[in-house]
Amino acid sequence: DNSESIDAIREQYLENCRQRLRPSSVESIERNLRKILDTLNVKTVDVLTPALVENYRRDRLDQGRCGRTINLEVGSLVAMLRWAANKNRRLI
Repeated sequence: DNSESIDAIREQYLENCRQRLRPSSVESIERNLRKILDTLNVKTVDVLTPALVENYRRDRLDQGRCGRTINLEVGSLVAMLRWAANKNRRLI
């Protein structure tokens, strides 16, 4: 369901990460997701578009952030969405 709340997905994903990953890894993922999702300010999956993410990338570069940082932020979002779309979870 593409109208699923981004915040609900984030919390479920982070809970899953806490069960599988080191605390420092979870902290990094949490920080990356907070930055990108707070900046994008989207509430549901259905309003998240490639154009929004590309604009985010461009804006972060304009702010002087390095490509690696941006890739980690975007990668955390992609990993969360893939996790949510997994056929066994079917959150989105």
